[in-house]
Amino acid sequence: MDTVARGCAVTSTIALSSEQAVAAYPDEVVTNALTRLVRVPGLDRPVALITLDNGHDHTRPNTFGPQGLVRLNEAFDQAIAANPAAIAVTGKPFIFAVGADLSGVERVATVELARQIAQAGHDVFRRFTDSTIPTFAFVNGAVLGGGLELALSCHYRTLATNTGAISFPECFLGLFPGWGGTQLLPNLIGADAAVTVIIENALNQNKMLRPRQALDLGIVDVAFDSADYLEQSLRWLAGVVCGEITPPRREIDRGAAWDAALARGRSFVDAKTHGASPGAAKAIDLLELARDNDIERGYASVSAA
Repeated sequence: MDTVARGCAVTSTIALSSEQAVAAYPDEVVTNALTRLVRVPGLDRPVALITLDNGHDHTRPNTFGPQGLVRLNEAFDQAIAANPAAIAVTGKPFIFAVGADLSGVERVATVELARQIAQAGHDVFRRFTDSTIPTFAFVNGAVLGGGLELALSCHYRTLATNTGAISFPECFLGLFPGWGGTQLLPNLIGADAAVTVIIENALNQNKMLRPRQALDLGIVDVAFDSADYLEQSLRWLAGVVCGEITPPRREIDRGAAWDAALARGRSFVDAKTHGASPGAAKAIDLLELARDNDIERGYASVSAA
């Protein structure tokens, strides 16, 4: 099976059709996903660069509603069809993506439709994880919630040093990261740091990470200055694809350290919420489930929540 065929074999349909997406959130400010091919020195094939852009300036950040997820899925199809050396996703100026579009939640008429929307996010983001073609997130600006989950779904991540907002705010809002964050983050940086980012920072008035902290924690692989961020990211991508650069990955302690992190997280949630935040409690349960690094099982549990 060649690269194109293998890439297309990754789930190419999602839980929502275009018609269902429009019906679910008819007034959605749609974040489009535009695919273009970029030639990069050192690579014999182009890079498929997907740019997220809702057509507004930085005061209206990119978000993912049902239609936006359908557009991202279509952009990934276009990227795969080009048989690129790599696939990268980035955002409009100053903004990568800040998560789910919650503006139309009250219009979701059934539990089944809500689950379809959640599943659609899993379906699309998993394509970046399962791709046989290397995937990169070029996090060029604010990245929150579902935007961070998309970045974590990619194989590699770069970050602009002027990024002003990095967090999982869901527990602060009474929710939990629903598109893979509770499964992907602890298996990248360990349960202790994941509890800090997903639970403690969120419940401490949605405390944000600084770019240096995100780099030190291992959430991103490398950080570049904003002036020529895209150019540097593409050069770094070429080094990774050619085998000249191998980003380090941490050894994850799934035993006593994981137990201690979850115990700390539960105590913190109890002290902060006194049982009044089921979202934070569910996040702890999902972090426990992530211990086995079984993404399929973890995503199924998130969808059923």
